This record gives sequence, structure tokens and C-alpha cells, in this order.
Amino acid sequence: MKGIKSLLPVILAIVFVSLITVLFYSSRRQPVFTPPTPPAVIWKTYKNDDMGYEFQYPDDWKYNPSVFSNDANTLWSELSTDNNMSNFIDYIDHYTVRSTAGLGDYDPQEPQKTKIIVGNVEAVKLTFTLNKPKIVEPNLNFNKVIRVFIPLKNNILLFGLNGNDTLTFDHILSTFKFISLNPSPNISAWKTYKNIQHGFELKYPDTYAIKTKLPQEGIVTFTLNNEDKLMIVGQVPYGVYDPIVSEKDIIIGGKKGQLIIFDSNNGFPIKRAFAVVDLDNSENTTRWSMFIVLDKDKEAEDIATFEKILSTIKFIN
Repeated sequence: MKGIKSLLPVILAIVFVSLITVLFYSSRRQPVFTPPTPPAVIWKTYKNDDMGYEFQYPDDWKYNPSVFSNDANTLWSELSTDNNMSNFIDYIDHYTVRSTAGLGDYDPQEPQKTKIIVGNVEAVKLTFTLNKPKIVEPNLNFNKVIRVFIPLKNNILLFGLNGNDTLTFDHILSTFKFISLNPSPNISAWKTYKNIQHGFELKYPDTYAIKTKLPQEGIVTFTLNNEDKLMIVGQVPYGVYDPIVSEKDIIIGGKKGQLIIFDSNNGFPIKRAFAVVDLDNSENTTRWSMFIVLDKDKEAEDIATFEKILSTIKFIN
């Protein structure tokens, strides 16, 4: 009994050390709370091979090329053709005045204009802050309207946002890249149309088909996928097709002409490019003209094809 008592302190010490050891390792095995990782935001890529640019934007955002929208976090763009880039600043100033007036009911503040780099070019960013958005539209959930003017070849790409998430918009702008343009149309397989009576000939894509031909008036219609695409319209006053988006001087068959882009209107609900040249003869001056219907998703490609067609025109005796 006396021996057991002498061992009791040792036994208690061993139990105490064992208990401390168990508690220590038990505490280390306690699970550490880790907050769940939010799902990664998926970004999509929009690529325009015709105009030579691409950018990325979040999957839960919308992009409506050429279609204006009042929905929040919706990107919007418009291509303004301009053969004289010296008008770049004038275009921005005109747009600023027009937009300030258009947003008048929303009581916009003086727009902020800043120069930024988009891709590798200098662009201009215009930011409108609306003081009274919900007075005009109670369901409107943003008060920022942003437009970025990007020089693109001989055009101006107007890229914009309606929404308050300006940080994400700036991130989108940082993803802009300018890429190689589609090659110029290859005309080696194109067909030839000749009108002896009216003294001209031209080449046209082999994918086009002649639907109607009125040689006595010099009128011919070409179709693409059974839709009217290209028409030689003879002597037609082009002023009735306003509004004009842009116009520039070009050479057609060795003669000075004009290439005009008309926007859609109530009388002609499609956008088209129109070419006209005055032909001098011994009696009077006749106007030779033709136009092409522009596909809104391939506008730049259609204009390039049209200009290539115009480059093949010959006026013959």
C-alpha cells in the first residue's frame, strides 16, 4: 500500500501530461471555417473580322451592336463612316451637343470628356451623369451614360454603356484588341455584266444572280440568297433618300463620282450605299447610279464589296 502511494504522484503526472497532449492535438484538428469562393465570372469575346477589332465582356452583360437599349449593363455600338478623320473632334462636339439636348429631361450634368487609350489608339470618353433619371422613367436603375469614340480606319466606332458599373466598363475597354482585317474581295471568280446600249460593264460576285434586266433603261437587279442586293438604277435623284450618313468623292470608270451612305427611313427602311457619276455626252449630262443594300451585321464587308465592284466599272462606247 505504501508503494502504491509513492507512485501516485507519478501516475497523476502521467495522466495530466496525457490530458494536455490530447487537448492540444484535438484543438489543432478543429476544422477552420473557410468562406465559399464566389463563382468565377465568365467573360465572352465579341469579334468583328470585317472592321478588325475584338473585346471581352461579362456573360451576364448584353451587347447589342447598332441597337440602342435603355437596359442597364447593356453595351451598345454604332459605326459612323467618315472619310476625313480631321472631323473626329467636330463629330464628338456635335454628338455632345445633340446628346445633351436629347437627355434634357433627365437633367444631365456637364459631360466629362477624357482622353483614353483603347487598344493601341487614342480615344475620347464622354460620361453623362443624370440628375433626375427616375422622374422621367421610374424603373430606370442607372444614372450614367457613357460613350467612347474610337478611330477605326476611316470610321469612328461609337461604343457605349448605359449603367453605373463603370469599373467593369473600363475593364471591358482594356480588353480591346485590333486584329487583322479580312482580305480585300478576290474578283478572279467574279462574272462580267455588259450593257452595250448604255455603254458600261462591270464585274460582280459569282454568288450574286441577275433577277431582272431592262436593257432599254439600263436597269439591272442582282440578288444574293434570293434577296435584292445590288441594283443599277439609272438616272434617279439621290437626294430623296435622306438622311445621309456619309459621302465621299471616288473615281468610277475613270470619272469623278460620289459614294454616299444613306440611313434607313420610313420610305426606304434599309440602310444602303449609293454611287453616282455624271456622264457627259454631246447632247446632255446623264446620271449613272447604282446602290447596294447593307446587311447590318456585315455592313463593312458589304461596303468593301461595293467599292470593289465600282473599281471594275468601265464606260464603253
